[in-house]
Amino acid sequence: MSLKSTFKGFLGETVINVAMWLKLEKDIYHRLNGITLPLANGGSTQIDHVIV
Repeated sequence: MSLKSTFKGFLGETVINVAMWLKLEKDIYHRLNGITLPLANGGSTQIDHVIV
């Protein structure tokens, strides 16, 4: 992965986290970040953001 794509990914994650923090009412919405789920083949996958 290149430095440029790594930076873009980090910047995108930061923008989303700040937007969720500013826009979503904490007494109504629950934010879950960085959820790792196991796969049937022994690997795993990550979900960046879940809003409940």
